[in-house]
Amino acid sequence: MKLEIAPKKTDHLVPTPIVHQTAFWGRVHRRLGFGTDAFDLAFRPPADPGSPRRPATERGDFLVVRSPLSDDAEGAYVPFGPEIAPDADDVGAFLEGLSRALRPLLGPRCAFIRWDLPWTSIHARDAQDFGRDGAWQGPPPPHLREIRMNFGTGDHNLRKAPRDLLPPDTLLVDLQPDEDTILARMHPKTRYNIRLAQRRGVVVTEGTAADLEAWYALYLETAARSRFEPMPIAHFRTMLDERAEGS
Repeated sequence: MKLEIAPKKTDHLVPTPIVHQTAFWGRVHRRLGFGTDAFDLAFRPPADPGSPRRPATERGDFLVVRSPLSDDAEGAYVPFGPEIAPDADDVGAFLEGLSRALRPLLGPRCAFIRWDLPWTSIHARDAQDFGRDGAWQGPPPPHLREIRMNFGTGDHNLRKAPRDLLPPDTLLVDLQPDEDTILARMHPKTRYNIRLAQRRGVVVTEGTAADLEAWYALYLETAARSRFEPMPIAHFRTMLDERAEGS
């Protein structure tokens, strides 16, 4: 495979529905005190030995957020990027090659690069990955994911992060059927919680920036109950301020 990357201005990122890879997300994090970089990416997959055709070059870009770790070190984070995805068998080699190309462009303070990928999991591609009801069974244990992640790499230096920073899975719900059909397709616990909320008078409304404090209190309760690390309220306030300015 062939990989080429080149720096670009973060405000020149190609528009995408993945908010974490937008110019808006870069501006939010600069307001919060993080460093941000953007890069154009050109990727040519390895040639198929059985095909006389040369594979086409795919092009895209991605945003990097730099976070200080100490006085002389920082971590580089790529949230939900890049959108260009290699074949499942080439994931490890692709990430290794991309990291090697990116490393010298991030400066001597960079201690590591973290990738939170937007691609379909390599563990959700075979029939055995799904149950009888068609639902994905989820990824294998971290150590097995790490072994498979390093297939085809030279240094075998890719590591599974100890925790997820962004939602690791996406659930698509078809909204065309009637409400009873939609509910019937849900997990029993999800269906129970929805109906419990209805019985207890829970009402969902669209709020404004003035409701941030009330929303944040609910968010902290959810974080404690679901055992994830909450973001500070300044993170959400900055997002609203940046959006209010028309960005």
